[in-house]
Amino acid sequence: MAHEHDRTDNLGLTDDGITHDGGSLTVHEEHLRVGTERVVSGRVRVRKRIVEEERTLQVTVRREEIEIIEEDADGVVGDTPAPTATADSAEGRGERGGLGGDIIDAQDDDTLEIVLSEERPVVTMEVVPVERVIVRKVRKTGTQIVSGEVQREVVEVIDESGTAIRDTDRDGDRGVR
Repeated sequence: MAHEHDRTDNLGLTDDGITHDGGSLTVHEEHLRVGTERVVSGRVRVRKRIVEEERTLQVTVRREEIEIIEEDADGVVGDTPAPTATADSAEGRGERGGLGGDIIDAQDDDTLEIVLSEERPVVTMEVVPVERVIVRKVRKTGTQIVSGEVQREVVEVIDESGTAIRDTDRDGDRGVR
C-alpha cells in the first residue's frame, strides 16, 4: 500500500482529489495608452503692408480781388462819401486780411500797382501712430476621440477529443461545461 501512496504523491493529489502539482499561464492584453506630442500644425506670418487710399478733404482758402469804386472829384459816391483807397483803409476793411497783398502807390499819377495774393492748399504727409497690434499665441484645449484595435489573450481548455471544456474572457468564464 505504501506503493499506492507514493503513486498518489507523484500525481500531486490530496485527499480531496484536487491536483496541486500543475502549471500556470499568464494572460496578457494590450491597453491603449494615449498621450500627446507637440507637432507643427502650421505657420502664420504677421507683416505690415502699405495700401493706398484716396482721401478727399475740404479746406477753406482765401484770395484777394480788386474792387473798383468810382467817385466824383469831391469823394462822393451817390450820397455817401467814398472810402479812400489807401493801404491803411484796405487793411482796415479786411481786404488784406493777412494774405500779404500790398498796395503800391505809383511814382506818377498815371499808374497804380496792386499786388494780389491767394491761399493755395499745400498737402504734406505726416506719419502718425493709429493702432498697435499685439500678436500672441493662445493655447486652446479640446478633446478628441481616439480609438485603436487591441489584442488580448484568452484561455481555452480543450480535451483530447477537441471539445472546449472552458473558454475565458476578460469578464470571467464562458462556456463552462
